[in-house]
Amino acid sequence: MSKPKDFEKYIFDFEALDECPLCSSKSFIPAGKIQWLSNEFCFILCPVCSLKYMNPRPTQSSYNTFYKEYFWQQKTRNIGFKQPGQIWQGIYKKDKFHNEKKWKSKEGIQRLKTRHLELRTNNIISILSRHIKLNEKTKILEIGCAFGATLQTISKQFECKVYGIEPSLEARQSIEKEAIIELLGYFAQDLERISKQESKFDAVIFSHVLENTTNPLEILTYAKQCLKEKGVLYIETPNLLLFDAVNPYHPFIFSRHSLSLVAEKAGFKPEIVSESLDRMLRIIGRT
Repeated sequence: MSKPKDFEKYIFDFEALDECPLCSSKSFIPAGKIQWLSNEFCFILCPVCSLKYMNPRPTQSSYNTFYKEYFWQQKTRNIGFKQPGQIWQGIYKKDKFHNEKKWKSKEGIQRLKTRHLELRTNNIISILSRHIKLNEKTKILEIGCAFGATLQTISKQFECKVYGIEPSLEARQSIEKEAIIELLGYFAQDLERISKQESKFDAVIFSHVLENTTNPLEILTYAKQCLKEKGVLYIETPNLLLFDAVNPYHPFIFSRHSLSLVAEKAGFKPEIVSESLDRMLRIIGRT
């Protein structure tokens, strides 16, 4: 795996899967491919559990380097993530937070934090508040907390204790300056270590993150072990039916069925709280 200073020369290491990682079916339907820089990403659909997944796909170590060194560093500058003719780029033409200009890092961070607040944070708070009490005793952990917009808002509004896992070096520096969120790790795999600690959480949040992992079942299993007895899991992810979000950093795209199935296999009692025609799937998992 290469690690160039110029991210546009970054080449992923790939691995192939012999069966569906969720239901173990060996049947599949080709479901499109995209190109990004010098890499090609192919997707297939499992006809048994309706999971869409990348195969072959980058290894977890390749993704870890990508997220740590390049992901937010390029998004905050609005470079590198646009390539003409790619279906996955269509969202940016409809999104008021994006344009064709290059940004300075500070401007990009503010744009992305505002975007998260408007499109994600209000939904998260609304749904969580219906299932747990949000107050100074509440402990919330967000996986892939980016620049901390959601957790900072929850802390300021409800005085909750907030914790994050975030790989991006740039995002971590921004979080540490704010001194509101306690960072517990870099990657979702760190949940294995955190799950062995005595302190547990009232809620664990995966907002546009689970689809970025290479082993969501294992990750959710560890997340369950991080929760208190009556704690809840929150997942938000693109809805395959209405938003087939194929892109280089989505090894998985979930349907309502496949998302419920992976939560059940991890030991949760899932409740889909989004509507059938919503572009995003939102699910609450109880222990």
